[in-house]
Amino acid sequence: MPGLSDAIQALKTTAVDLTSLEVITLTGDLSASVSGDADKIVDWTKIVADAKTAGGKVTLVATTKIALDGDAVQYVTSQPVPPGLIDAHKAAVESGQKVRGELVNFALGIMQKL
Repeated sequence: MPGLSDAIQALKTTAVDLTSLEVITLTGDLSASVSGDADKIVDWTKIVADAKTAGGKVTLVATTKIALDGDAVQYVTSQPVPPGLIDAHKAAVESGQKVRGELVNFALGIMQKL
């Protein structure tokens, strides 16, 4: 029964995605090349690793982690940051929360159909 199998896999994927929401905002001077691969135009892991070894400068501006139960841990630097960067961080958190809510509704919809 492909439909049920697909629904179960979607629920598993959604459950994993729902465990926590983490948003990290960085600033600094990086040098990176952009690949032509549409799925991964920017390889953030490689950029940060290269910055560490090539003397690039990356500064953590803010980080927010929200657990499934709503507990949150936040950090915001006490140093001056470029205008709009904190607002961009807040917008990313709000966007992540919206997606999270839509995933919950999606999962509930699937469960109601089972």
